[in-house]
Amino acid sequence: MVRSAENPKKREALTKLRRGKITIEQAAKLTGAPVSGVIGWMRLAGIEIPEEYTRPRRAPPMVR
Repeated sequence: MVRSAENPKKREALTKLRRGKITIEQAAKLTGAPVSGVIGWMRLAGIEIPEEYTRPRRAPPMVR
């Protein structure tokens, strides 16, 4: 985990997320951070992000 040792609430939230004990929304409420911030922490910590929280990729250009 990246720099989570400096913030005990962040460390606790990431640990619970990794173990599957809380949802992303619950982690945001626990830490007081926005959902996008929690997703950023998950990305830095190497935790898999659920499909509904990832941006859709652009469709490849259509060939006519």
